[in-house]
Amino acid sequence: MRTPLLLLATALTLAVGVGPVDAAPLDAVVVDYEAGLGAIFQNDSRYGAEGTPFSADDVAQTDNVYPVQRLSLRLRFAARHEVRATYIPVDVTTRTTLGKDINFNGTAFAAGEVVDFRYLFDGTRLTYLYHLVQGPRWRVAVGGLFQLRNARVAISDVAGKRQAAESDIGPVGAVSAMVRHTRDNGVYGQLDAAGFSTFGFPNGLVGAVWDVALTLGVPVTESTEVCFRLRYYGGGADVPSADLKNWAQLGFATLALRVDLAKLTQSTPQR
Repeated sequence: MRTPLLLLATALTLAVGVGPVDAAPLDAVVVDYEAGLGAIFQNDSRYGAEGTPFSADDVAQTDNVYPVQRLSLRLRFAARHEVRATYIPVDVTTRTTLGKDINFNGTAFAAGEVVDFRYLFDGTRLTYLYHLVQGPRWRVAVGGLFQLRNARVAISDVAGKRQAAESDIGPVGAVSAMVRHTRDNGVYGQLDAAGFSTFGFPNGLVGAVWDVALTLGVPVTESTEVCFRLRYYGGGADVPSADLKNWAQLGFATLALRVDLAKLTQSTPQR
């Protein structure tokens, strides 16, 4: 959890440096923390030249929902520019009795064995948005993002005698957009969307990522909002040269707290 702590430390450092309204170097310094429940709709995988294709159902990932969270620091400056730093942890471990034989990177697990299956898909993301429209009711922004993916998929028997895993750290890029509509009472609806596909380039590599969220925001104070959020998140890759394939679709329902540290500091009486 070092990355979230670094984000919070950065936010607090910036907040300390924000002075009265006329001297504020940033238009907004927003910390957005969301937590709730997530479900895995799809997780189709195959690892190794002789690997067995298997799904989320085969490793009991669809049997339950799981706690999820996300932390984002958003800086708006020079009227139309926005930068977001986001930490996206996904780490799910299930235990199940296999209903079929599974070969994972050359290690065989037989039907009837009890195994633990771990799916780690952490992301650390940097997003830039340019606000094309920023009226009192409508705000529209477009841009792009860079995400560092930290992935690990592992299966082991409960005795710990056999384990097979596939790990990867790699960069992911995508286009991003945001549309927000605000009512007179300050309640707003917001759509955030990001996505990208390789379309088979280069060398037959097929990969994609998507992240779409609908937010209903309710102001509590001038600097604080409570948000209800639904998110559709996933992606994957089919890499013939590495003999692996993984495609996942996840859904999140979360409650978020958004605090604008710039406004919070500006509203604090100056000594």
